[in-house]
Amino acid sequence: MSVVEVLEQLGGVASRAELVRCCGRRSFDRATAPSRTLLDCLRNLPALDALAVADSALRSGFSRSELLAVAREARGPGSGQAREVAHLATPLAANPFESGLRGIAARVDGLTVRPQVPVHDPGFLGRPDLVDERLRIAFEADSFQWHGGRAALTADARRYNALVVHGWLVLRFCWEDVMCRPDEVEATLRAVVEVRTDQLCVSCRARVMPTRLSAIGPLSYERRYITWVSASACVKPSPE
Repeated sequence: MSVVEVLEQLGGVASRAELVRCCGRRSFDRATAPSRTLLDCLRNLPALDALAVADSALRSGFSRSELLAVAREARGPGSGQAREVAHLATPLAANPFESGLRGIAARVDGLTVRPQVPVHDPGFLGRPDLVDERLRIAFEADSFQWHGGRAALTADARRYNALVVHGWLVLRFCWEDVMCRPDEVEATLRAVVEVRTDQLCVSCRARVMPTRLSAIGPLSYERRYITWVSASACVKPSPE
């Protein structure tokens, strides 16, 4: 399987010119074993595209252990990104659009998202594309193809209203912004974490603890997580 075949299956998450620039023309055109093609993508594609490829590999039958083994054996330039992407990958992302949104969210301090989590509060409210359960934020990657019809619009409106009534904040992102303006999406996510923290944790203190370097994004950056003094105070606003 060649890199171009992988990208054709994914609907073209990166352009041919970008692939040639990243992987070299020989790597781009030649047919290789699936594991080698996957490794080339993880190492050489832009990080968000690499994550889309890794998610697709898991959806297509590649086991998580195989993916981690491929990344673990990587050496040289791009090997750090390969391992980072492999650990972040999941078969639960439905498409490259959702993968991209999750990859952007992974850059944001204090935000920990999980895909396709059923929300019960107490009854079933829906299964958003991504959720941060601590901050009670639901993130939706809304494509016109799947959400543009009347029936889909009605179902979406009912689901989003139910989430809001039960104390969830719902953010909706379009394909054009996630794919073409990721920095703007990241800025929005950073802002909402700050706002949501103020809303839900008025009486608790937080300290930001450094963990490890992440390669998701154009530059490596230090991942930080917020540890709350009182976990219960972060779940919902104080009744006072």
